[in-house]
Amino acid sequence: NYSDLVFYIDKFIPLADSGYERSNVLAIRSKALKNISEGPKGVVGYILMAFALLVVVSIFLSEPPAKDRLNLDQTRKKILSKKSSKHDGESSFWPSDTDENDSKPKPVIVKSRTGLREIKPPVRPHNRKLNLYEIRHAVFQKMRLAYLGEIDDLTPAEKEKLEILKEDYESRCKFYKYDNEVREKVHWDASIYAPRIIQDAQDILAEWRGESSKDKISNLVDKELLSLQNPQHVQAIIKRLKHYGYFKGEKIPQNWTNEAKRALLDFKVSNLGIVNNEWDMKTQKALFK
Repeated sequence: NYSDLVFYIDKFIPLADSGYERSNVLAIRSKALKNISEGPKGVVGYILMAFALLVVVSIFLSEPPAKDRLNLDQTRKKILSKKSSKHDGESSFWPSDTDENDSKPKPVIVKSRTGLREIKPPVRPHNRKLNLYEIRHAVFQKMRLAYLGEIDDLTPAEKEKLEILKEDYESRCKFYKYDNEVREKVHWDASIYAPRIIQDAQDILAEWRGESSKDKISNLVDKELLSLQNPQHVQAIIKRLKHYGYFKGEKIPQNWTNEAKRALLDFKVSNLGIVNNEWDMKTQKALFK
């Protein structure tokens, strides 16, 4: 240890009597000082060289391969895949709008009175777990179909439409994979929103019957006079008056109201030159022409 050697030599020099002894100790001290001054320089040099080598290696490892660096499409896909992996199971299977060449079908959104988002699952096979929105449709739609299937007075046309709905449901939702946690959440939603899901089924039935009533009324217009005692006929007449701007009410009543009579009077005065609100075949043909 050259530092200790210099320390003890400095303590010994005042005690040295002979010149030979003193000169010999000073020579040893000079040699020790030389080693002390050169030692740190050598160590520092080795440290600097090691640090420079480490910097070069880190730069080399962090630099992407030339193939990836020049392939912008591949880099873009990597970025998009990283972004999509951050999303949860609800949206990780949705088609990406950022890829113009994406041939996957767009999600079919189902409207519901629950206000919760529903997506129709793809038709089998779909070798993946359904996300939250797709499982929600599978559970909710099953409840709607069960309600419609229990109705006794369905017409043959309505039964045919119900079968089409069932076939579509089975092709998408009969067999599917899921996470237990997600499905349990959907079942809780179903128990909370059950009345509104039933209202969805009632809306489906009302739409079927509305279409059939429209067909019946359009067939009756030229053959017989619509009845002001029939709620469906009354609504059809008032909707026609509203279409031409004579009926001003926001809601379409099922009964022949005073407002409906005034609207019919205005229509007949403007189109037939007749000042009354009587409902007859001539008025019906003019209104539904």
